[in-house]
Amino acid sequence: MALIDDIPDDSDIAFDTDAVIYYVEEHPQLLKVVEAVVEKAAEASITLHVSLVTLTEVLVLPLRNGNQGLIDHYRDVLTNDHGFVHHVVTPAVAERAAQIRALEPSNARCHDCCDGH
Repeated sequence: MALIDDIPDDSDIAFDTDAVIYYVEEHPQLLKVVEAVVEKAAEASITLHVSLVTLTEVLVLPLRNGNQGLIDHYRDVLTNDHGFVHHVVTPAVAERAAQIRALEPSNARCHDCCDGH
């Protein structure tokens, strides 16, 4: 049984920056898992939630390297209808992210606290 089989229909899933990178850049070990989740979202069986901070994070290296193809691919995946629901990071969300980070400073990065909330 695959991980995707354990995700019930109508689930809401917070999709973090790393998962987006694995999907777009076709990570050799993790693409299969992440791709199955994205495909299920594209079928509207589940909903993937990302914060707009994710777009900022994934674009930094392609912009730095002048990789327009990768920039366009990230924009397409995150801004067109691929089953993602976008969330703006409000001051309340930013403060809650800080609270989470304060509790688990060694394990939580900013985007882990903000994505999907």
